[in-house]
Amino acid sequence: MPIESRWKTFEEWKKYGIDKEFNEKNLKSLNKSKNKTERSWYYKGGNKRWLKNFEFKRKHSNLFRNFSLKQWKKYGLSYRFNQRSPSSLFESKNKDERSWYNKGKKKKWLGKFEFERKYSDCSDWQTREEWKEYGLNKGYNERNPTSFYKSKNKDERSWYDKGGNKRWLKNFEFERKKGRWKDLEFTLKQAQELMKNHNFEDFPGAYTLKRIGYSSLADVIQKYHGGFPEFREKLREYLGLPSESSQLESFLESYVNGE
Repeated sequence: MPIESRWKTFEEWKKYGIDKEFNEKNLKSLNKSKNKTERSWYYKGGNKRWLKNFEFKRKHSNLFRNFSLKQWKKYGLSYRFNQRSPSSLFESKNKDERSWYNKGKKKKWLGKFEFERKYSDCSDWQTREEWKEYGLNKGYNERNPTSFYKSKNKDERSWYDKGGNKRWLKNFEFERKKGRWKDLEFTLKQAQELMKNHNFEDFPGAYTLKRIGYSSLADVIQKYHGGFPEFREKLREYLGLPSESSQLESFLESYVNGE
């Protein structure tokens, strides 16, 4: 009796395939198998048109190639990716999971899928793209940096701190209130808050400002407020501190008298 006659129904054929873990293989490997039983099982499925209803292991690089957004989301929900964090899929040892994530990333669909996120855990943002995408989805590009390190929301502070530690802030387009930067008092107030929140004793230079996400502040100081030496003098006056020149004179006087 031919081997393939043992599978009289689709259910018997499918059960045999699952028991033998054919679902962990792809069609090509079964078609070209040196094992007669595997080939017979494959041919039976082909003759009965059962193959299309069996979940084979697909080559991960092709599995999602022609997926629409709807199909991609449906697949993610069917495998409960909505109960996972993006980083667990990005770093997964399973090629299909990584392929699904990469498809969503390439098509910019990740923001349209409801992942389970532990936002207070900064490790969730493994890449700049993940961190940036989260910020855009939350509308952080419509806010200014000051609002984050002063925020009472732990998730917002974690996101901002992660960007600062990784030097990603300079590449994120925050709302800088450009029209108000020409106002010297407004700019001085922002500089004061920056020094307070970052524990700066002296106002930093352009390099430091850009590194911590204040490229616009550095630019407007140069463009509208006379450059850093002049702005620092204005800031000291605004803060009620003596000017650098008067401090130097006082130091020299003390030095001479001490002699």
